[in-house]
Amino acid sequence: MNVKPPSNAIPTTATAHAFEFSQVTSSAGEAWIDKNLGASQVATSSTDPASYGDLYQWVRPADEHQKRRTATITTLAVNTTPSHADFITATGPEGPYDWTIPNIGDVDDALHSAFFARTDGSGVCPTGFNVLTECN
Repeated sequence: MNVKPPSNAIPTTATAHAFEFSQVTSSAGEAWIDKNLGASQVATSSTDPASYGDLYQWVRPADEHQKRRTATITTLAVNTTPSHADFITATGPEGPYDWTIPNIGDVDDALHSAFFARTDGSGVCPTGFNVLTECN
């Protein structure tokens, strides 16, 4: 895979996540970040570890748990803002991506959806961006 730098990149720095990225605009006028969140560079191949980026746990704010060098823990969290920055590896009752105990008040995933839709920098993405939806 050959990757060329975007010709319409606008260098900028994320306001809440302290990683540098360029903004690219699609032919439909949509703004995109040029690399994975937390990646140090745009991918040069599919096996380029510097382009892999961070590993976020579903609806968990950036608290350093997402960094690939973080410690791990097997204790499920009691809420979506644990008091530690460890990556939780235990499997919860809802499946392998469930890292919280049951009944945290998000039965219909409304909290998850609202969290991923944030564009103010308080969610996973830098200010002005949000996690893609199925429609995107």
